[in-house]
Parts: sequence; structure tokens; C-alpha cells
Amino acid sequence: MIAGFHKDEVDGLSMLSAKSLPALQKTDLVIHSLRLPRVVALFLNGAQLGAFTDKKVRLALAHAIDINSAIANILGGAAETIASPIPPGSAGFNPDIPKISHDVEAAKKLLDEAGWKDSDKDGIRDKVERKNRKNVVTPLKIEVVTSDFPELKEVAEAIKSMWKGLGVEVQVKTLSATELESSVIRPRAYQVLLFGEIFGHDPDPFAFWHTSQIKDPGLNIALYSNRKADVLLEEARRTINAAKREEKYREFQKIVAEDMPAIFLFSPVSSYGVRNVVKGLTIGKIALPHERFSQIEKWHIKTRRGLK
Repeated sequence: MIAGFHKDEVDGLSMLSAKSLPALQKTDLVIHSLRLPRVVALFLNGAQLGAFTDKKVRLALAHAIDINSAIANILGGAAETIASPIPPGSAGFNPDIPKISHDVEAAKKLLDEAGWKDSDKDGIRDKVERKNRKNVVTPLKIEVVTSDFPELKEVAEAIKSMWKGLGVEVQVKTLSATELESSVIRPRAYQVLLFGEIFGHDPDPFAFWHTSQIKDPGLNIALYSNRKADVLLEEARRTINAAKREEKYREFQKIVAEDMPAIFLFSPVSSYGVRNVVKGLTIGKIALPHERFSQIEKWHIKTRRGLK
């Protein structure tokens, strides 16, 4: 289980380009879509940008994102919106976690309440604070870092445009998977990280959300720490009762949603094409794209014997 879309796992976002699906549907290919256990989110680092320690700021940024538009225009609809750290379809997923609505006016109001206003009328929100008997003006500038995977780059640019509408200055930085891991993720050197978490068949979010995993080589890239959440994750690991484990995961998601250490965006749907003459495909739930071949021995095409 690893975090993110590394070079050998970029297919985790889309095995077929979502934008190519309409054209492919006119061929002899049958397009199959499978839900993948992935969570794509904006991970906010309050240690790098103090504004993120205020929940009003985090909530404002979430309200400003029209994720449905991004899914439709960038991902070709091949994803579903999410509101929690466990992907839809996984054991313990809590469907009752409310999704944050797209509401630009609410976002602007929250930033005003948090003290981020455009005091110098330059189009960028700022906060004026008294320090050492002087007024210090801090502009609201955010750097979003993500991988150079094309669809993630486009999502980052879309979010940049949406946040700009709030009066937030945003810079998008893209790096190769190797650079991203070594120079950004491992040292936790980011303000906002647009990234994905890849789960196995057992969702077990311990590695991504337990306090003990905040420092490298841990995978807690939200830098999240909550004792109640920790206890639930620990107890879930110890129990052999599947129903009790799933209940603990549902409670864990409620706590994370309330604390809002990250802005959850979407979980991708994986699409692939198979010629319509191929029969016997009975693919169920998969964790990795290549698992669609797990029962390939049952695939067949109708043939008949004939004289030459």
C-alpha cells in the first residue's frame, strides 16, 4: 500500500483517458468501469502556512471548489466526489458524511470572518496584524504541489482559478513522482499537496492518519493528530470482528470530517476496453488495475471448426 500515483501506478487514475471514451464507444470495444479504492485530496500543512490552522480558512477553500465541474471537464466523469478518508465501496465507508457544497459566497464570508480581507485593494486578501508596534500585512498566498501526471495538473490549475475568485494568490508546482516523493513528501515540504492515497482490499487507514505516522517514513501527509481517531484506528486493527471494525472506521471518518485536516476531492473510476467478441468477464472488486486480469483464464471467444 503506497500513497499517490507513482509512475507505475498512474493508471490508478484512469486506464483509458476519460476524454477518449466517447470515441471508443463507437468501436467494437465494450467499455468497463470499475471503482478503485483511491482517495484524492488536498492535504493542508499548517506548519508551512499558518492560515491553515484556522478551520474557517480550510472550510472557505473547500466551499470555493466546484469539484463536480472538474470531474466532468477534466476527468470525463470518471470519478465520484468524496467527503471522507475511506473510499466509496470499501469496508467501513461512511456514506452519511456530508459533502461540502460549492458556495463561493459562503467561502468569502468565512474568509472575512477569519480576518482575511483585501486591505490594500490589490485583489489579494491579506491579514493585518500588530507586531512590535507595527502593522504587518500578510497576503494570502498558497503554493499547491502535485505530480506531473496530466489530469492532476489540470485539476490543480482548475482549483487555482477557483481560489483566485476568492482573492487568493495561488502558485501551482508540478514535479515528477520521484522528485515529489524525495524533495516534498518525505520532508513534508509543502503548503498544499494535491495527491492520492492508494488502498488495498482492506482499507486500513492507519498508515495515512495515525499520529505515529506523521514523520517520514510514515504516510500521514495531512500531519493529522487526534487521540480519539488514533484509538479507533488502533482498536480497528486489533479486532477480528469485521462488523465492529467497520463501525470503528465509520466513527473515525466522522472525527476526521469534523476536524477537516484535508479537503477531500474525488475517488477515480477506472475504465478499460475489451472487444465485444470476448466473453466470460466476471470482474468484481479490484484494488489495483492489473487485477482485472485475475480471471483471464475464463475469458473466451466463440469459435467453430471448419474445413480448410
